[in-house]
Amino acid sequence: MKTLSDSEHDQDVTLCEWADVTMRLALVDRPENVVYGIPPGGMIAAGFLAAATNVQDPEEASVILVDVIRNPDEMASLKELFPGKEVRALFDQTATDRKRGWLVMPWESQAEAKPTTRGKIRLTDEEWSLWQTLTATIETAMSMPWPDPATAEEFYAHITVARALIEARPVERALLDT
Repeated sequence: MKTLSDSEHDQDVTLCEWADVTMRLALVDRPENVVYGIPPGGMIAAGFLAAATNVQDPEEASVILVDVIRNPDEMASLKELFPGKEVRALFDQTATDRKRGWLVMPWESQAEAKPTTRGKIRLTDEEWSLWQTLTATIETAMSMPWPDPATAEEFYAHITVARALIEARPVERALLDT
């Protein structure tokens, strides 16, 4: 995960990576679980389950999956809405993930979280355009069906490295200017 403290939001923005999602999904991805993912984020995450059964009707589910719980009232509402079901969140900001700021899932548009490196050093327009193109590529690729989740994760890792190299450019420029 990468936290951007210089954001235009009221709080820090944390860009979640597929590796984080995959690791957390492993806790739900068991053959005995029948999972309903709450749209949109829970549904997208549930689509990556391999061992658990993914259903479209919450009445058939034993586990209700949501991507982010941002406050205790959300969890209480879900438990009330789905009585007798286990409600699981990939990221629970009422407990373990509360210090991460606003979470942006890998399948969400991350364009509003323009990367910075140090202080006020920013990407050039060309670098920012390339960064956005890579982000759009990720979003397009991750919306397609992948025959193997490991291949999708490897693709995402390579694109993430490319974005990190672009983000490092302003620091390189600053070092060369001194």
